[in-house]
Amino acid sequence: GSDDGLVHLSRDNGATWHDVTPPDLPEWSTVSTIEVSPHDPATAYLCASRYRLDDNRPLLFKTADFGKTWLSIGDGLPQDDFTRVIREDPIRRGLLFAGTETGLYLSWDDGANWQRFQLNLPVVPVYDLAFKDTDLIAATHGRAFWVLDDLTALRAMNNDVIGSAAHLFRPRSSFRIRNGGAAKVLPGVNYTGGTGGVSFVEEKRPDGETVRVLLDAGKNPPDGVIVSYYLKERPKETVTLELLDQQGTVIQSFTSKPEPVTAADRPAQPPEDTVSPPPSPGSEEKQVPKEAGVNRFVWNMRYADARKVPGDIPTERSLAGPLASPGTYQVRLTAGGKTYTESFEIRKDPRVPATREDLDAQFELLVQVRDKLSETHDAVNSVRSLRRQLEEWLRRAEDNPNRKALTEAASRIKQRLGAIEEELIQAKARGESDRLNYPGRLNVKLVHLTAVIASADAIPTRQSYEVFTELSGRIDAQLSELRDAIERDLPAFTAMIEKEQVPAIVPKTAPGG
Repeated sequence: GSDDGLVHLSRDNGATWHDVTPPDLPEWSTVSTIEVSPHDPATAYLCASRYRLDDNRPLLFKTADFGKTWLSIGDGLPQDDFTRVIREDPIRRGLLFAGTETGLYLSWDDGANWQRFQLNLPVVPVYDLAFKDTDLIAATHGRAFWVLDDLTALRAMNNDVIGSAAHLFRPRSSFRIRNGGAAKVLPGVNYTGGTGGVSFVEEKRPDGETVRVLLDAGKNPPDGVIVSYYLKERPKETVTLELLDQQGTVIQSFTSKPEPVTAADRPAQPPEDTVSPPPSPGSEEKQVPKEAGVNRFVWNMRYADARKVPGDIPTERSLAGPLASPGTYQVRLTAGGKTYTESFEIRKDPRVPATREDLDAQFELLVQVRDKLSETHDAVNSVRSLRRQLEEWLRRAEDNPNRKALTEAASRIKQRLGAIEEELIQAKARGESDRLNYPGRLNVKLVHLTAVIASADAIPTRQSYEVFTELSGRIDAQLSELRDAIERDLPAFTAMIEKEQVPAIVPKTAPGG
């Protein structure tokens, strides 16, 4: 193609050339792109422009016989938005993308019809387009490179999908890549470390996910497995996404945000003593979108976090779940009372020398540490709950003549429970600065051990196994002590309460009564 409106073809490696210029290509057009179809060598797409001659019409042509005949395919585009590039998807035949002076267009039917495909791309000249695996890359004039991550849904979209109530697309294979860690982020502008540091802020999206917004650098694709699904209409029912391991066991489960209660759904005369229920567990976790059309959810490839002790004290932060090992997994979508399942693959980072067996061993140890931390935090929660109940019973027994005996028995139990708690968690820490003022307890040691095991994609060291065994033994001793207190001390105290007939509810005298 040349800038004087001529097109020539050679089929003998350039030894001879033949004029195959489209008859309808206006004279003196600039031929900017000739895209040979990746599906058929006889098919090619031609893009030209005449804006330097004050002609802004889009000029797109197609041949299916090595240029013997041409068909104009630019009529479906705005007639004042001249074209710069056309490309055909290498996977789905007839899926075309055209870059113009103002952005991007898409055709599902080989150029017969076109639609605007701008998304969040600025209104900007698109000079060229390229495919990299499942991504589409656009080279713009003055607004950098743009990448459309994951063309899976576009390539699979058809009339059957559009006509169905819901459809789950098979996720593309994803590489298992660890992120850069979880350093504390301050309010406002933060900076990444190193000489190449860039500024960023963190924002919380409506779906509950916290995202990092770079202020002076390009954005990387989502970290994790991209799950795309289609919903013909926005369902009122909850939409659920479940991730399953290679044995079919649920790894993580996510749901959509509950529908708001309308006036028609509320009872006509609610009871006067009705109270608002507390937020459901995980209510601030990432939520599943359920808008009409194609939705996208990104799973970070991690298993569930360790259970935690309520509060945001550093020693009580939850332990991030371990990163999934390379292998085959499943995603299950439940929408409108129907279930859809697709499999996908998590691949090992090709830059990592660790073997699959190494990563499996790392994963198994991290799961053991996570479960032990959950068990530790469950014990702390149980201790604190028991202590609160003891104090409540003592308040109810304020007027009991044998209150002294009850107080002494409760104090002994509380002292025993306090000693257990003191070994499992640093109860004196009340803020960020307290990390240095008080020694860390067993739960913090497990958190630090996790950081060591997960510091690289490698098989755990012998010392990591030994430390875990030692910490587990010390934790198990405290758990055994707690079980003994629950099985022996609490029944004895309960018997005292029953003997003294301490009331379950103590009414307060009403004003003026």
